[in-house]
Parts: sequence; structure tokens; C-alpha cells
Amino acid sequence: IYRNQGDYQQALEYYLRCQLIAKSTLGESHPHYATILSNIGIIYKVQGDYQKALECYLICLDIQDTRLGMHHSSYASTLANISHIFYLQGDIPEANSYFNTLSLLIQYSIVNPPASLLNLYDKLRLLLSLIHISEPTRLLSISYAVF
Repeated sequence: IYRNQGDYQQALEYYLRCQLIAKSTLGESHPHYATILSNIGIIYKVQGDYQKALECYLICLDIQDTRLGMHHSSYASTLANISHIFYLQGDIPEANSYFNTLSLLIQYSIVNPPASLLNLYDKLRLLLSLIHISEPTRLLSISYAVF
């Protein structure tokens, strides 16, 4: 609720509490723990703390790979989030690397990908296609408008 209302600091506090509870009850390798990390990563991304967001997403991706497999839509969504973080940091080659992996998964591995994942994929594809025709500051503003 707090995240949807734009109260990111309050949302972060609750997500961090959830993280502690999940860590002690489910363990750090549980898929629900990964979901909490992803939510924390979203908050950090919105707040502009890309390094912390990336740390959360990378741990989340590792858990999802181990517990759900790389053909799971949650794994693909995390790839998209990581790609977007690298894009926001200006590391376009790394953003493209994660995006290309995501693209292959969507094309060949994920059966009936959810609409939310396809929407995220289309947004990233649009952003990465605009790189060659626009200046970086304009791309950043487009990125925030799209995401």
C-alpha cells in the first residue's frame, strides 16, 4: 500500500521487516524471500539507489535460478529489472546482455509468459532501441516515464 501511495521510505521499512521475518522463518533460499528482495530492489530503484537495488536483484536472481529455474517468469522479470538498473546506470552493454538473455527466454523457454512480463520486455526493448537516436539525459527521462 505504501509503495503504491508513493511513501517509499515507509514501504522500505515494512519490506525490511518482512525480510527479517522471512529470513528467520523460511530461510534465505526460499522463493518468497526472493520476492521480498525484489520488492526492496524496486524501492531502492525508485529512490535512485541503483547499487542497492542491483544487489537485491542479483541475490533474488540467484535464488530464483536455484529454486525456480531460469525458465520461470519470475526469473525473467528479475532479468528485466537488472537490465533496467544497468540502463539507468548508463552501462548499456551490460543492460543489453541481460536483455538478450531475457529475450531468448521469452522466445524459446517460457510457455505463456504473463502479460506483465511481456509489457516489461516491450518497455526495455523500446528503451534500448532509443539509445542510438537520443542523448542520455533524454533517455533517462523517457525511462522514468515508461517505467
